[in-house]
Amino acid sequence: RRSQGLPAVSLAWGLWSQASGMTGHLGDAGLARLARSGLLGLSTAEGLALFDAALDADEALLVPGRLDHAALRAQAAAGELSPMLQGLVRQPRRAAAAPAEAQDGLLQRLGRMTERERRKEVLDLVRSAAATVLGHAAKDAVGAAQAFKELGFDSLAAVELRNRLARAAGTRLPATLVFDHPTPEALARHLLAELLPPAAADTPGEAAPAAPEPVADPGPDTGPASAIAEMDVDELIERALGGGRI
Repeated sequence: RRSQGLPAVSLAWGLWSQASGMTGHLGDAGLARLARSGLLGLSTAEGLALFDAALDADEALLVPGRLDHAALRAQAAAGELSPMLQGLVRQPRRAAAAPAEAQDGLLQRLGRMTERERRKEVLDLVRSAAATVLGHAAKDAVGAAQAFKELGFDSLAAVELRNRLARAAGTRLPATLVFDHPTPEALARHLLAELLPPAAADTPGEAAPAAPEPVADPGPDTGPASAIAEMDVDELIERALGGGRI
């Protein structure tokens, strides 16, 4: 319509405080998750005011919404801010260094542990992060073998969990992480393999057997030195050739 020179505007609404068909299923944990992402609910008065402002603007597409700039800055500091919102906050200079520091800390801890301790450490990390995303106070609310879907994870929760684990591990993780590894147990196994590939995951204190020292070839058995000393030249040559004759 706009391309034909006619008046038109599209509005991509943000979150409204009043429940709707799209947000009515969200509980306190879901709303808290949206708030952590920097998206706050619009009151009816705020929404109507933004609607009037949009009609007066000469733009084809607008995104009316209410944002928490402190939350956006926190996301930017963690390197998790959506590209669409990056122009709204100043990017910190040290954001790129944080993942390496986080990985060093976690890898150092894992490097001092046995294999069983490593598995427990990473599983506890996954369960704690999942519990935080879901609004639980402790990791005990998240069973190791429970499916994330059964726990109440949706796509937004999956992305937040991915972000938390990537920040804690100091490594990049795919957005499909939770769907590819659908339980905390499976996800922990994958994450541990990413951090410590099998070749690097030897148990502390278990050194590989040392290679045997090379031993010089003594050559043919020449017998006692006294016997050799009594041989003449022909006998020495015959013995050196293993009994053969020239």
